[in-house]
Amino acid sequence: IKKEKLSVPLSVKTRLGWSRDDEIFDFAKRLEQAGIDSITIHGRTKTQGYTGDANWQRIADVKKKLNIPVIANGDIRSHEDVEKCLALTGADGVMIGRGALGNPWILGKKEEVIAKDRLIKTVLRHAELHLQHYGERGMVTFRKHLVWYFHGDRPAGISGIKKIRAELVRVNTLSELNAILSSL
Repeated sequence: IKKEKLSVPLSVKTRLGWSRDDEIFDFAKRLEQAGIDSITIHGRTKTQGYTGDANWQRIADVKKKLNIPVIANGDIRSHEDVEKCLALTGADGVMIGRGALGNPWILGKKEEVIAKDRLIKTVLRHAELHLQHYGERGMVTFRKHLVWYFHGDRPAGISGIKKIRAELVRVNTLSELNAILSSL
């Protein structure tokens, strides 16, 4: 398909390269010449996966060479990270991925501790929406979200979190989830 035949904007999300972080320079320029409207760059190579730190400086270097909007991606886990990333990269925006998993409050103005009742209310609403979309069997696919919501020390004021996580990854119904969360 040719870009000029599209009636919608075309954007591309990519990484810095496959194995080298300088592969992005030629690739991004070719994409721009092909007519894409914007590019989102994850600050790691494919071989890095999610290891190490995202290279925001390399994104900044690419941004200087392009005339299309550049969206920065990688290691954005807080409002402060958004500000730092934009300042360093000069990007036109950011894309948040894993940083938003189990953390829909990511764009709050400050790192906030989420109260237990607010967390529970949010998890239940998210589960309800998930089930509306996927049906009752969707609770199995929702388990991955539960792991993120109750990851590490994020759930403030909840004791015995390891045991609770073990229960959460086995839920099959909304009523089971409700029972576990009600016991908190």
